[in-house]
Amino acid sequence: MEDGLEWAEVDVRLTKDGHHVLAHDESLKSGTDAGLAVAEHTLTELKTVDLGASFAARYAGVRVLTLQECFKLAKGRLNLCLDCKQ
Repeated sequence: MEDGLEWAEVDVRLTKDGHHVLAHDESLKSGTDAGLAVAEHTLTELKTVDLGASFAARYAGVRVLTLQECFKLAKGRLNLCLDCKQ
């Protein structure tokens, strides 16, 4: 959004307990970790995965976003194209 983009495609998957989260792959991975399958885990479990630390220290602590959190971030700033998986 800071780069002036108007649109973003986001992949949406359903957790075991029925929450929609943003996840490109079937599993959330952290570094060399095998990851947690989104559909087989609750939102609480998935929120424990640090998705950013393996990219750079400044991203440490970045967690999976729910679709609602994504909507709040994008509202009035970015159009979303939802790619609903499964």
